Amino acid sequence: GYNNIFVNQLRIHYRSGDVLVAISASGNSRNVVEAAEWVKQRSGTVMSLVGFDGGSLKDISDIVIHVKSDQGDYGPVEDIHLIMDHLLANWLQYKVKKESK
Repeated sequence: GYNNIFVNQLRIHYRSGDVLVAISASGNSRNVVEAAEWVKQRSGTVMSLVGFDGGSLKDISDIVIHVKSDQGDYGPVEDIHLIMDHLLANWLQYKVKKESK
């Protein structure tokens, strides 16, 4: 089912030492929480981007970027998440490019 959509992908692609970056404004998106729990069961690391009160994902994660905001105030949460997504993507591109030299 949809609650396992990310877990099914992790079963194929996850390798020991990987870091899961989980993004959920509420921190309670069941499919994202299931993925985080799956990684934690394998002693993996979970970094999360959450909003509002952080939800259950905040408590599961090893590293949390928490955009504290009023419940349902998606604008600021999504804006900060977009900036963080951009920074992470650029950092990963730089790291991959550097390692391939």
